[in-house]
Formats: sequence, structure tokens, C-alpha cells
Amino acid sequence: MKVTFLIGDEKESVELNEGERLLKAAYKLGLDAAGFGDCGGNCICSTCHVYVEEGEELFDEPNAEEEMRLDIVADPQMNSRLACQLIADKDGEVVVRVPEKIA
Repeated sequence: MKVTFLIGDEKESVELNEGERLLKAAYKLGLDAAGFGDCGGNCICSTCHVYVEEGEELFDEPNAEEEMRLDIVADPQMNSRLACQLIADKDGEVVVRVPEKIA
């Protein structure tokens, strides 16, 4: 799966293997240095909040735990998701925007 991150005015893409989480793609881009994904993918902090702009259909619906975390993010939108909960298990391309607090 090709994942493109929109970070401020920049665009960076990485490839994920089947079964990998989008959080791993963010780490490959060094977003963890800015505090992205602080909990390491345990769905307990919501610091990996992204807006899925393209390819949302490639992922399962959010589970109750993710929905609970999304209730506390700054500026939630209909396409808000947590990168730690998005697993690359289908072929395709995904575009996610990183909220301004990280970008």
C-alpha cells in the first residue's frame, strides 16, 4: 500500500507491507520526533490522529476504543482516524493529512 502524508505544505510517500499499520509509515518519515504516536500504537493517547483524505474504504470501520479516543482529539472531522488503528491489508493508495499541531 502506498501512503502519502500531507504535512503542512509538504507531501511525502512511503510503502507499507501487508499487515503494517499507518503509524509505521509515520515513523519512517520521522514524525515520532514531533510527538506523533507517543504511545507506540497502543490506542491510548490519540497523538497519531490523521485525516484520511483518500482511500478510507481500504480500512475497517473504527472500533469502540478508537472512537473513544477520537472523541478527545483537537478539531475532529468526519474523516478523522488514528494511524495506529489503520492496517494495510488491501492494495491501493491512501492520502492522509497530519493535523497542524504536528505539521
